[in-house]
Order: sequence, then C-alpha cells, then structure tokens
Amino acid sequence: MKLKKTLIATLSLSVLIAPTLTGAESNQVTKADSAPPIKTFDDIQGHWGGQHNIEYLIDVGSINGFPDGTFRPDEPITRASAVKMIVSELGLPLDNSDSVFPDVTDKFWAKPYINTGKTEAIIKGYPNGNFGPKDLLTRGELASILVRAYNINLRDKDKALRFPDVKYKYWAYDDINALDQFGAVKGGH
Repeated sequence: MKLKKTLIATLSLSVLIAPTLTGAESNQVTKADSAPPIKTFDDIQGHWGGQHNIEYLIDVGSINGFPDGTFRPDEPITRASAVKMIVSELGLPLDNSDSVFPDVTDKFWAKPYINTGKTEAIIKGYPNGNFGPKDLLTRGELASILVRAYNINLRDKDKALRFPDVKYKYWAYDDINALDQFGAVKGGH
C-alpha cells in the first residue's frame, strides 16, 4: 500500500500536481536509493519537485526527457504525456490497434498509450468524443485518471474536501477527495 501511495504521489509530483512527498513516502522509494538512476538531466538538479523522485520515474521507465537532452520539469504536461507515464508505470501491454479517438491519428506517438488507457478504463474522452492529446492536463483531470488507474476509493463520502477552491459540484470533486483521503495530494505550492 505504501509503495502504491508513493508511486501515485510521485506521478502527481512529476506533473506538478503535488508540491512535495512526505518524508515517510519518499523513504519508500528504495529502487532509486539502491542503484544510481539510468539518466539524469542538468535542469532537474535541486528542483523543488524532488530530483530524486524524477530520477526514480526515469529509472523505472515511466518518464523520459526531450530529444534535446532536457527534462523541463516546470513545463506543463499534455494529456498524452500523462497517459504515457501512467500506462508505462503500470506496465500495461500497449494497444497498437486503430485509434480509439477521432483526434488521435494512427501516427501520433502516444496512440498506443492512449488506446491502452481507454481500453483499461483509465482515461475517458471529452463529451464530444475527442481526447485532446495535446491539451494541457488539469489537476482535476489528473486526479480522475489516478483514481481510475490505481482503483482508489473514496473512504468517507461524507467528509468534506479540505481545499476551499474545489466546490462540491465540481466534476472531479470526489476524485480529488479520494486522493486527499488516500494521502497522495497536498494542494498548490
């Protein structure tokens, strides 16, 4: 359970959702402690998001950098990139069949990850049927994806969410609340 929480928190952190991991959670990331990471980037040295956490996700193959040799830790993340990270971290077999969304071409680099995410019920498209692979991921969208990817249940439906900027009628309210009750989010930085 602790490793699952650590991976969710680390994935959240890597897309600039959670500002830090608690000490107990970061102590659970033992793979990166026991062996040097496969690759590191100059632009993550001393980063607020935790160089160690980013290197861990690189080491396990969940994320990678850009062709120019940078990681760009403060750059917003697209919906396609987030799905790639989560599908990779879960180790799911990729679905290379025809695209399941009309706005994801068969030649798009993330099509197999997006197909897999849809097939595994990790992601949903927009009400118009599109996925929006190049759209920037919102915090609410990430919460919803993580809850589905890791089967996180809302522990106490009657417990109000502690973040005053998330209203009860917000579409991802229960997902954000589930992650908060699970201990995987901390709010803005």
